[in-house]
Amino acid sequence: MIEINNLSKSFGSKKVLNGISLNVEKGDKIVLLGPSGSGKSTLLRCINLLNDYDGGEILYNGQDVTKLDVNLYRQKVGMVFQHFNLFKHMTVLQNIMFAPIFYGKKQIKEKKKLLKQNPELINDEYVKSLPDNLAQVKENAKIRAMELLEKVGLSEKANEYPSTLSGGQQQRIAIVRAVANNPEVLLFDEPTSALDIEMIQEVLEVIEQLANEGMTMVIVTHELKFAKNIASKIVFLNEGDILEVGTPDEIFNHPKHPRLLEFLEKTK
Repeated sequence: MIEINNLSKSFGSKKVLNGISLNVEKGDKIVLLGPSGSGKSTLLRCINLLNDYDGGEILYNGQDVTKLDVNLYRQKVGMVFQHFNLFKHMTVLQNIMFAPIFYGKKQIKEKKKLLKQNPELINDEYVKSLPDNLAQVKENAKIRAMELLEKVGLSEKANEYPSTLSGGQQQRIAIVRAVANNPEVLLFDEPTSALDIEMIQEVLEVIEQLANEGMTMVIVTHELKFAKNIASKIVFLNEGDILEVGTPDEIFNHPKHPRLLEFLEKTK
């Protein structure tokens, strides 16, 4: 689904990614491990086009991501941030509905354009799947949002504002907001690092539930036990280089690279 070839990125004179290559296949649960400053978050931000990059390429389903509509691309490749990034002036429900309504408006325009160009497309399956009007989009977005809130046990918070919620609740809402777009891939950038220890597990359980349902994921985390349980593949980065890739068993029980051994010793 995502193919990263020889990706490089610098901030000024500091090289952060040194020709990274990595493939994300459908259904993968890839965990990026490594010390602070190893390039993990920068790699995620490049994938989501939040950072540009200096060299190499990122392909999504075979297409260069820099040539795609960035909003439609981010609909398919969603991201959950370390600090939630919820809209403070919107209720929980409004936060979750915002992006589906935004994309729904685009689909309405697309449907009108297609039918204007070729009225015979009215019976085309794809065209029929597109919404007819904004009221329909809003109703579908609300139904979807409430279903997802129920799923994470926060339906009673629908009309509250983010400032009234705990950090764990806000992060669960942030995950729901990303899932509401029906993404094909979700990127998680240290989703529990801003949380108190008591709130971490409730967020990890939501991510694990998504993983069990087949969501393709790339996750930056320092939660090693969680990484062991969830990952199909672990990628160890250090100073902008991928030093080792393997299954959780290979990485944690049979590490090969000396720097990985050192990292695991320090995290015990």
